[in-house]
Amino acid sequence: GLRDFVAFGVAGVVVAPVSAEPVAYLGRYGIPVVEVGRRFAPDRCDAVVRRGAGAGGHDADREMGRAAVGLLVRRFVGPE
Repeated sequence: GLRDFVAFGVAGVVVAPVSAEPVAYLGRYGIPVVEVGRRFAPDRCDAVVRRGAGAGGHDADREMGRAAVGLLVRRFVGPE
């Protein structure tokens, strides 16, 4: 799947990684990555969004998505 992201020329990727490999691979092509949930590549990752504790799972997921998209928008478009 990562090769497809590179081939499509995506502007950035939001991943829920299980290792540092996705960040390293995409980084070789200059594609920024937002790690969600766990941080595997603190030196190479643009940002990480950690899930907050609590019962509001759907609200937390929605907020993680908004935060991740906001980080990518600020990287490519600039601050609001």
